[in-house]
Amino acid sequence: MGELKDYSGPYSADLTCDDFSKETLIMLLQEYANALLALDGFWNTAVRKRYGQDVSLACETDAWLAYAPFVYPKFARILNIKADTVLGALKVWQMTPDGYQAAGQYKCDVEVKNENDVIFTINYCPQLLWFERKAPEQIIPICHHLEEPIMQADFDAICPGIKVIPLKLPPRASQDEPACIWQFKKES
Repeated sequence: MGELKDYSGPYSADLTCDDFSKETLIMLLQEYANALLALDGFWNTAVRKRYGQDVSLACETDAWLAYAPFVYPKFARILNIKADTVLGALKVWQMTPDGYQAAGQYKCDVEVKNENDVIFTINYCPQLLWFERKAPEQIIPICHHLEEPIMQADFDAICPGIKVIPLKLPPRASQDEPACIWQFKKES
């Protein structure tokens, strides 16, 4: 691996990720993940302004449902993850660009009851914070109607048979409360 800390030097036609330091690659990964989620938000807003909330949610749901089987199996393969349990599926889920951990966008607690029963608490969600400040009318459509089918599609693409169960969804009374709480469960 190279040691470039930035790209302030001359242009290099054959530059690759291998030329950068681990620290720079981590920063890039975080920004790539943020860029993906920002693009989703900008896209949703543009469609909602032109065609309304119903069309926006339907299009966004369709896009994420197509994304899951396209992306998640590749990450499982690259990382050599045997995703036949909830914990295996969570390992894949946490490492994707929109995942909860790889780029550090979300702060989460994971309570493992067993390898096929997990309570997943999102304590810090940048999207929810934005909705709370700028677009509270979007909390119910996004958090209640969009997230569950998308998360279900994610887990179906990784490990069919996992049930995604919302236990607590926003709105919340205070930012001290978790953003949301989910149970991921697979019957043996």
